[in-house]
Amino acid sequence: MRQLHQIPCDRCSFHTGETCLKCTVHPYKAFTVEAVTCEDWEGKPVNTTRIGWKL
Repeated sequence: MRQLHQIPCDRCSFHTGETCLKCTVHPYKAFTVEAVTCEDWEGKPVNTTRIGWKL
């Protein structure tokens, strides 16, 4: 179970959020134990703007 928590796919910029195509780079490796060592993992950019906030 601990190994499953190391899977970084949900925080990757290549994660699509779709059920049919979870990853655009490695669709067969996405959300599996093999994805823990994915060399193409790229973190999602942090969205610092919020809707409704004015600076």
